[in-house]
Amino acid sequence: MGLNLHQLIILGLLQSKPHYIGQLATSLESNHATVRRMVMRLSDTGLKEQVYDKAPTGYQSRPFSALIKLTDEGLNRIKSLS
Repeated sequence: MGLNLHQLIILGLLQSKPHYIGQLATSLESNHATVRRMVMRLSDTGLKEQVYDKAPTGYQSRPFSALIKLTDEGLNRIKSLS
């Protein structure tokens, strides 16, 4: 699977300007609580996220609360780089 434009821009910035990692971590951290609240509200509705799986089954449903774990892990990875 290829990278989207936003991912390519972020990767380019991180490679050319390593101090941007700290700025990115700060930005993500400041929005982290808001994202978590929004995801919890979605989770409370009982709706499921449709996720494409490379397995032959195709799309899978998973609770939105699984996004919180991914968000937390992503933030921790970025923070560990700075």
